[in-house]
Amino acid sequence: MVKVYVAVILLISVYLHCADAQDCKCGMTLGRFCGSRRDVSTYLSGSGCDENALYECRFQGSVPVLIAKCPHQACLRNVPDGTDVCLVTDCKCGAELGRICGTRRNVKVNGTEPYLSGKGCLENAVYECRVRHGHPVLIADCPTEACQQNEVAAHDVCLLK
Repeated sequence: MVKVYVAVILLISVYLHCADAQDCKCGMTLGRFCGSRRDVSTYLSGSGCDENALYECRFQGSVPVLIAKCPHQACLRNVPDGTDVCLVTDCKCGAELGRICGTRRNVKVNGTEPYLSGKGCLENAVYECRVRHGHPVLIADCPTEACQQNEVAAHDVCLLK
């Protein structure tokens, strides 16, 4: 009988822990927010919000959509209008600006310099290069092999599978 009680208690604690990890809700403001904004209930609330993740809130009180897992402490809380971003520090832009797939890392533009360089560029991700030779913003983690390179590099996209 004691073993049954112990097993039930363990199952309940595991359930509560898992439920807690899923506890992340959108507040009143819609947009893209770092999980670290969970302390500001108008953006996000709940202990399940990962502080290093970028979420998109599309509906008030809903579960936010995970946009990307940012590198440690690289989710930047910008102006309070829903424009938080993931900054990727060990990945650099070349001279080409726009949205670029990580698979273009070390691929040279017209034989000169690469679109992206650095070991921190993820292949299955779309980055936005806003400043030449600056750090790109992680726009989205794509499913495996779903980052579509368009003829015009500045218009690469994530395909939904």
